Amino acid sequence: MKEKIDIHNVTMISDGTIIEGNVNSKGNVRIDGTVRGNVIATGLVTQGVKSEIYGDIVATSCILGGKVEGNIACEGKLSIEAKALVRGDLKAKLLVVEEGALFNGSSEMQSL
Repeated sequence: MKEKIDIHNVTMISDGTIIEGNVNSKGNVRIDGTVRGNVIATGLVTQGVKSEIYGDIVATSCILGGKVEGNIACEGKLSIEAKALVRGDLKAKLLVVEEGALFNGSSEMQSL
């Protein structure tokens, strides 16, 4: 079953933007810049290839394409794309790691 994404409820952090502090959203988050702090969202966190996150991520679902240094907890699906670099521990119901992705840490999959 595909997840429903509300395209009208997206917080966007553009390429070239640096956030120093936590990001809290009651919706979806798209990150193409740099976040030095935790990212907490009740929806989907999507990370672009050039982006960097230095902090923990807590979300319903995640699609990671850039660099992450921190722990990640997703209630649903966590996808690590081919060009991603993830350093930290993962918790998710479903985990997808594409060929070419670099992941250093431990993973724990919760029962469905």
